[in-house]
Amino acid sequence: MTSKRKHDIAYGCFFVPAALSLIAVTADAVPMNDANAALIGFFVMIPLTVVALVTTLIGVFYSILLWRDGVLPILSLLTIIMITVVFSDAGKIELCGLIYGILVLVLEGSWFLKRRRIRFMSVCAMATLLWVGCASTRDPLEGWRVCEQPVSRSDA
Repeated sequence: MTSKRKHDIAYGCFFVPAALSLIAVTADAVPMNDANAALIGFFVMIPLTVVALVTTLIGVFYSILLWRDGVLPILSLLTIIMITVVFSDAGKIELCGLIYGILVLVLEGSWFLKRRRIRFMSVCAMATLLWVGCASTRDPLEGWRVCEQPVSRSDA
């Protein structure tokens, strides 16, 4: 498995708990009758919670494995703090869930929309340029080499 794929899995694992957190916050804010709340809780929230617990374990494992990324350990720490807040029944769970969900989506968006391409596309682009340069009959480093300029006699 490539490093890019491992990073994709790690960042994708933290999406499920963030989605669960944001769904829970919006479900509390939307007024509904008890029957609808029970259906949403039973058919959406409980299965999503089980999936979130499994993906959190996988995400924490990959964040330990890929600790040099820097953002993955932060995502792990945020997720563990959010789980602790939910299970300790601390106050303002809705506010913490909203902040957690937004932070995780921003950090994941930075990977999938920006840093993923910068990190891996630059290597591909460099390899392509080197291959094109070596495949041509010209010198691949032409224009990049520093040429010594002849010193004129008037400068000496």
